[in-house]
Amino acid sequence: MSSIGLSLSRTRTLGLRAAAIAIGNEIEKGLLAAWGERLQIVIELPLFPGFFLLLALVLGAASRLRAATSTGASILPGSAR
Repeated sequence: MSSIGLSLSRTRTLGLRAAAIAIGNEIEKGLLAAWGERLQIVIELPLFPGFFLLLALVLGAASRLRAATSTGASILPGSAR
């Protein structure tokens, strides 16, 4: 049997307790990383709603322009087709 076959046959699955510990360790690592970057997070939090509002405004204007041009109307005053 090859070494790959031996290593695959010797692997075991994690139990529920070991899996819960592993997930807890990963959550702790993520929280520690976030705590180290807390100033950046505080700066970025107010920017996200503004970005999404601006994105909604731009996308909403695009759909109004598309609707206006498909009906033959023009967005410029006095220049109908």
